[in-house]
Amino acid sequence: MAIERREAIMFVAGAALAATRCHASTPYNLGQDDSDALIRIFADMAKTGRAVLSGRTYKVSKPLVIPPGVIEGGHAVFDFREADPKDFPAGVCLLVKGAARMKLPGLQRDLPIGTRTFRFTRPHGLAAGGAFQLSGTVDFAGNGARFYYRKGEMFRVAEVLDSVSIRVEKPCRDSYSAAGTEVWKRAGDRFTQECDSITVIGHDGIDYTARFEGLDRSVISNFRCENGKLGALFIDDCFQLFGEDIRAWQTASDGADPYGCVVSNSQDVTIRGECYGYFNGFTVGGGDPVHGKVGMNRDCHFHGKAGSHPIAGLSGGNLHGNCEYCSLNGAFSNGVSMGGDKNEAHGEFIKSGSPPIVLSEMHGHSFTITGVLRTTGEAELSEEVGALHQTEYGTYARYGGVASVDLKMYVPNATRILVWRPLGLMRRDVDLRLRLDIMEAHPKIRIAALYKMTNSGHELPSIEFDRLNLFDDRVPIRWAIGDGTRLTGPAVRTVLATRR
Repeated sequence: MAIERREAIMFVAGAALAATRCHASTPYNLGQDDSDALIRIFADMAKTGRAVLSGRTYKVSKPLVIPPGVIEGGHAVFDFREADPKDFPAGVCLLVKGAARMKLPGLQRDLPIGTRTFRFTRPHGLAAGGAFQLSGTVDFAGNGARFYYRKGEMFRVAEVLDSVSIRVEKPCRDSYSAAGTEVWKRAGDRFTQECDSITVIGHDGIDYTARFEGLDRSVISNFRCENGKLGALFIDDCFQLFGEDIRAWQTASDGADPYGCVVSNSQDVTIRGECYGYFNGFTVGGGDPVHGKVGMNRDCHFHGKAGSHPIAGLSGGNLHGNCEYCSLNGAFSNGVSMGGDKNEAHGEFIKSGSPPIVLSEMHGHSFTITGVLRTTGEAELSEEVGALHQTEYGTYARYGGVASVDLKMYVPNATRILVWRPLGLMRRDVDLRLRLDIMEAHPKIRIAALYKMTNSGHELPSIEFDRLNLFDDRVPIRWAIGDGTRLTGPAVRTVLATRR
């Protein structure tokens, strides 16, 4: 899903300007405070399950808490810019929150991958269609750099077999020990945004502009949020949430690693739209999964444009080490950072001064990456990194797997096309499959460096060159490949012929 290069570069350069223009076009109702009226509307919504909002701008100076239910109306704008941050002790301008989870009896026996029948130590009280989650397992996600990462998974009940047994709709993606796993029933609260649009303009002295928490089967489409000290939009502990035409825009630089949109402790979340954050544009994972949260994020997907500050930012899109079966799709100014396992990135990845695609915080080696990779700007990348780069940070992976890379590469700033250096790789079932079209390369030298970081007997991956086309042939390509690397594939003769 690559976009035109001109549009992508304009997206990088115009991020902050676009946010300013959005602010300038917002209507005002100066001298009026709508906080108490909105609080009453949402108190009634808690009883009826429905609220109707007029299409206008609401000036707000107090925290708003919206219960599960349906909101209808026109184009509603909540403006918090004149609020006092000290009046927001929870650090959130607008919160949409479901009820808390309830602790269930523990598992009767261990669950291997693929299990669909669950048995509990006591009556479970679950019904068909209800949702529950496993969390708090003692087996961490496998990333040695963040010891607090935990497994976890959400399920929906397909059938109640008896008072202590159920079948779930989809089988376990992971294994769980009965002794180390807690079971929590989800409240099942649902929220649907049916206004023409809702826009929340936050305050850079308040941590988050909008937060959705503890929701199931919810829709937040046509939702826009701006500002926030730490982030514009936070989605936490949600199961099966969808958002079309989402805009999450954060430009403040005085927070700790601020974000455009964060998805955490969640499963089956799809966001389509545009995200920008000073540090990260769109992010899945991270955080400390306490109080029954799942820890491992699964099936979380982004489609659209995402970016971050071109110098001080980390990535346009970021998948942390506690993510599986997640994907980034679209145009990413300032590149992407990928961790976890079984994750994908598809689109156009653009960055200046450092690698547009970085793999780190990995607990497995199964990735799929396709699209166009570009290095831009005047600065050359360090010789220690590649345009596609696997870091030495947090790569003590417990799983093997296949990383499949299919890229068109415009990398005139990179002396190394690829650096893949497994640290602590203890297993041989790791394969790297490469399909590369090198469209534009560094005029002096270009190297793919495939090597291990230690001499302690750790393994090197198997490298399969399915395609290698060098369209920029101003100088011969040179390769530096570790002696222990196993090379295969139809293009391997080209590799060996240019190896130094």
